[in-house]
Amino acid sequence: MFLYPFNQKNGSPYPSQKAFESVLQKESVGHFGFNASNLCWHGGVHVSHNNAPWLKDESPLQAIADGVVVACRISDTYQHSRFEGQTLDYSSDFCLIQHTVANPKQSEETFTFYALYMHLAPLCSPHREVSEHPRYRLRTSQSAKILEVTGESVSLDKGTIIEATNEEIVKQNGYAFKPFTVIRTSSGQWVEKTVWLAVEKDGPPSDIRRRFLGDAEQYQALLHDNKAWIEPDLWQPPRSLKRGSRVKALSLEPVRSGDYLMHAYKLLDSEETVWFVTGKYESSSSFFDTYADSYQLPNWLLTKVIARTRTEGLCGRSDPKNNTQGELEAGAVAFHLPKDTLLRFDKTQDCSLQKLNGKMRLMARCQLDPTTPVKNSSGQLAREVWVCVEDEFIEVVQADTVALNSLHCFGTRSSLVISGGDAIGYLGRYDVANAEENKPPVTVRHQVHFELFSNEKPPQFFIDMYLGEADKENPYFVLSDISGCDGFLDLDEPSPFFQQLSAHTGKQGTSGFDILRNLMDWNSEKTVIAQHESEWAVKSSEKAFLPKLVEKVNKPRFTALIEHEKERIDNMIWLPEVSKLGLSNNVWNWWPIHYVESTDDVNDVYLVIMDEDISIEDFAQQTYHSKDKTVIDHILRTNPHLKRSFHQIVAGMPMVVSPYTYSHSGEADALSFADKLMTEFLTLNDEQKAWYGKNSALVNHTALMLPPSESGGIGWNDVVVGSTAAIASYQIIHDSFNNRLEQFAQFMDEANKELQYVDKANLKSHPKYKAYRQELKLLEQDLKGLFKQYWKPSYLKELQVPSINELFNIGNRQLYRTADFAESFSAINTAKVFKDAMKTSRMLGLAGDTAFLLGARNNIMNMWDSCDTNTLTEDCEKAFIKNGTSLVVNYQVGTSIMTYAVSLAPSSMGLSLVIGIGGTMLWGYYGGELTDSIGDVVEYMVFDLTIEDVKNKIKEFL
Repeated sequence: MFLYPFNQKNGSPYPSQKAFESVLQKESVGHFGFNASNLCWHGGVHVSHNNAPWLKDESPLQAIADGVVVACRISDTYQHSRFEGQTLDYSSDFCLIQHTVANPKQSEETFTFYALYMHLAPLCSPHREVSEHPRYRLRTSQSAKILEVTGESVSLDKGTIIEATNEEIVKQNGYAFKPFTVIRTSSGQWVEKTVWLAVEKDGPPSDIRRRFLGDAEQYQALLHDNKAWIEPDLWQPPRSLKRGSRVKALSLEPVRSGDYLMHAYKLLDSEETVWFVTGKYESSSSFFDTYADSYQLPNWLLTKVIARTRTEGLCGRSDPKNNTQGELEAGAVAFHLPKDTLLRFDKTQDCSLQKLNGKMRLMARCQLDPTTPVKNSSGQLAREVWVCVEDEFIEVVQADTVALNSLHCFGTRSSLVISGGDAIGYLGRYDVANAEENKPPVTVRHQVHFELFSNEKPPQFFIDMYLGEADKENPYFVLSDISGCDGFLDLDEPSPFFQQLSAHTGKQGTSGFDILRNLMDWNSEKTVIAQHESEWAVKSSEKAFLPKLVEKVNKPRFTALIEHEKERIDNMIWLPEVSKLGLSNNVWNWWPIHYVESTDDVNDVYLVIMDEDISIEDFAQQTYHSKDKTVIDHILRTNPHLKRSFHQIVAGMPMVVSPYTYSHSGEADALSFADKLMTEFLTLNDEQKAWYGKNSALVNHTALMLPPSESGGIGWNDVVVGSTAAIASYQIIHDSFNNRLEQFAQFMDEANKELQYVDKANLKSHPKYKAYRQELKLLEQDLKGLFKQYWKPSYLKELQVPSINELFNIGNRQLYRTADFAESFSAINTAKVFKDAMKTSRMLGLAGDTAFLLGARNNIMNMWDSCDTNTLTEDCEKAFIKNGTSLVVNYQVGTSIMTYAVSLAPSSMGLSLVIGIGGTMLWGYYGGELTDSIGDVVEYMVFDLTIEDVKNKIKEFL
């Protein structure tokens, strides 16, 4: 439910409360409960460049839970103060978020508390600034063009800040180039210059040759009148060719002209060379986000927004309604908005979190631009609709920020909604003046003060929820006696408040210096829940201890320092200006880092093929044994393709499973594979998706093991690649398979060269042909021996990965370790293989059909080899007789095995499917010995059995 106020440098959540708190220890000042640097009560913790330097500009502090912004102060420059002739920069900017939580055991009981982010970076250089167009930061160094796409190339350093422009995209050589203005670079070069960066790449062209070319053995004929060009240039005038014109494809390299691909052909009647349009580039893929990240202001700062929809068919809904839990439920769908529909909304007005498909989503009442009218099926024109306005669904075109350089109080019913994990801001500068001798007068710091507080004493349900149930040996200490305490630890006369704080530590001593020593530890007040005057409540003139300090120290430099600090205090307080929030000057504070119940994490990166429709929350529970928001956010981050299914997990869909407590190097590969699988998966209809989800293992391995469908056939290199990939996908060290198949491929090449001119009559008696037959048998024996080694039941059991929290025991879900998956697919086109797998899903209606294909693999290869490699008519016929017979037997037995396994699946919790898979594979490889023997008998009877042989056999029998 709660998040930490910031993530690790790599963007992933901290693995545990202990790991997060270890970061807090790296800052020597600003600990919770007591700030040793000024001897004062401290209601929050300091996050600074000392313990989290990446929060200066790379990663933001974030909201710890859903809530609303109720007050803020944001400037476009730093505040300045003077001390001993030097100027000090500091930030008085802040964001105050109101959170409300309900008692899980009694929902009508709620508790409201506030999260304060103080000293945020203002909107000025070198931070994020208000800009006319979106800004981005380069994640890697990038080559760019200076003058559109024809100018010289320059290199932009990693970290360069660029801003989009209004200029049009230019296409060249299959790439789309977009212009940007350089805002900031590490070297200072190219600032304010326009550069052009490649942002999109065209996909493969569609093939339209079958529309106008017929097939013949020696040539192709035009199916209808068609245009042709003398040169591959569509700007040149074409000529017209009549239907029936005979042409033959030439081996010249195809040429792109505009959005079209052209191939060269010879006109057989005139021997002329002409060029036809044979394909069109209709799709492109963006890769801009592979090297650039958004460098925008946090969304909560944007109020009046003009945006366009990113997706086709985004729902426009009616007004929301309250459900029985007191939550807002999104209204019914009233309209479907086309992509690029313009929306206008004000986040300070009609904006709220609404429940949609089991998840709270940020919704806004939007006005539709009249220039892009939207109608429903009845012809009704949309004027205002509620739309999900999260980043994945809309792109901000223009926005106003909250008014700068002033304090805003939006009230307790604010519509400025925040979701847990939303960016709040970055570390602001907070230079520190110093009056100590032999030290520089100014220390430059970047920091944010993070604090949680409430008006009311936190109820027990919240304490248990946020801090965890108290340790019996170290219970929570609730302190509300603030009489006589002004927040300062007077070492000569410590107040009862500080005496009680010190006593709670269990350490000895009651003097001021004893108390100081006892409170120095960074976590000495971790179990304290205390009421105290807020440091943001009263002006310096009301802090009685300040003049006492000046009088006690009585040094001019110290007096100047106190005057400097009094000016800052007066500029930073804000509580008196947010009176409509009803906050008291005396607030309750507690340890601001939430307790996280231990969860089960995985130890590697996996690809999972889902076998059922399931919610994200249930998937999190099954996989990590937790529905914590940190886990949910991790699943969403590592499965961005979920956006394409509207965050619905369905059977057959790929899912990435990776450690949520740390960043794993295998994630990038897994995300890439999952995206490719998802693209193919979405081409299936609902019935095919469900079938694929249940039979994905068989289908995927069928695609790997059968000849590639687009190659026009199979050569031995395909066999090597396909077999190697299939074997490696089962985590088998496949060198022995690879080497053996390569040896045979080399032998085949040598045999073909020697036998290609041998006539049919002398072929069988040729020594090389006999050697070939012998080598083939040895290969079959070797491969079957290797398969026996790895397909025994004990090895099948070892394929189950126990560290994944029993994932394999949930139905028939297929899981691949990404490292092995990457190795298996290193030699082949991943997208193409899974496209074949999806095609198999479309064609097959029964699991037995898949088993048939697996069992038939050797027969198919044998037939192809006989009919293509040898090109011998008799051998080809024999191969079809023998292998055709074997196929029939294989099909019948394989179908029986798998049908029986599927029928038992519900009662066996999917175990029969594992056995069925193993059974069909074993039958496919070893049952072939029996079916091949049957095939040999039939082949012999058809081709070699003579009348004399029959007579002799009869005589022997009699």
